[in-house]
Amino acid sequence: MNEKYEFTTTRWQYLFNSSVKNVEISFITAIGAVFANLVMGLFSQEVSISIGQTVVTFIFMMFFISVFSVGYFWVKITLFKSNLPTLVIDDDGVSLDDFGEKKEFSWNEVTKITVQGIFKKIIRLNENKGSAIYVIDYYLFEPEKRVEILRLLNSRAGGK
Repeated sequence: MNEKYEFTTTRWQYLFNSSVKNVEISFITAIGAVFANLVMGLFSQEVSISIGQTVVTFIFMMFFISVFSVGYFWVKITLFKSNLPTLVIDDDGVSLDDFGEKKEFSWNEVTKITVQGIFKKIIRLNENKGSAIYVIDYYLFEPEKRVEILRLLNSRAGGK
């Protein structure tokens, strides 16, 4: 049969995926900054930090980290002309080229495909023992491509 399916993400989808991944990091960092702000306010005799200041700090940190991360990825894919991630599914197995880091797995290695997460979803390629041999970001590809990718992966997993 020798069918080969190649899926390449778009710039906008890559930026969206990067933003989704970095929201969690932004949130944790902002919570840390707010906590530090509150602790400094509790132990400082001269400084009284209000809830309003804390909320503004939280919003500012989320905004700053998100804008910085989107800017970083935009520069990476436009100025440096990095190749966008590409997923290839063929009769031999599955491979992902993610900015020059290429991972290849045969269908005998991939026994199960699972989608996990609520906000930050991932597609796990599992081996016999159930541990993930590779994780693909769910939002890396557009919705139509995701449906096709999951259909192909599920139909071929386990050496089918």
